[in-house]
Amino acid sequence: MDTMQFYPHDADSLSGTSDNVKSPFLLHANKPATPTLKFHNHFPPDVPTDKKDPSIIMDSSLVANSMVDFTPQIKRQRMTPPLSERVMLYVRQDNEDVYTPLHVVPPSTVGLLNAIENKFKISSSRINTIYRKNKKGITARIDDEMIRHYCNEDIFILEVQRYEEDLYDITLTELPTH
Repeated sequence: MDTMQFYPHDADSLSGTSDNVKSPFLLHANKPATPTLKFHNHFPPDVPTDKKDPSIIMDSSLVANSMVDFTPQIKRQRMTPPLSERVMLYVRQDNEDVYTPLHVVPPSTVGLLNAIENKFKISSSRINTIYRKNKKGITARIDDEMIRHYCNEDIFILEVQRYEEDLYDITLTELPTH
């Protein structure tokens, strides 16, 4: 088979011994190779770009509203009820140095019973009565009105006393604020 059919140049041109000026198509020794970069957008545009059509003009308020949807939220908002719907009390037992927060939601005796049950693992059905002892030494039974008048972050000593075999009385002794 004749190689001249497939390769139109002669064998001497590859070795460089030929006087022929033409170089093989892969070897371009005479011309420096400079690559040409071409950028093409192969994707269709999202919005038609025909500027003559007046229906294509975008409203700037639509662009501004769409940008608001894509802005990341900086800080997550807290899901806490307002102060009128909750009270946080700090309580500790006599033998403890660290206070335990009681989140009383709603600010009522039921909310206080639930908070004590969650933090101290005393079933609300086993609590007979909750008392409050103020700074003057007066002990009173706690009711809903009294809890609504508590200030947020009031501090108390919590005393658990056995009333009967399975029932307990709880006394919250008010401490002076520091």
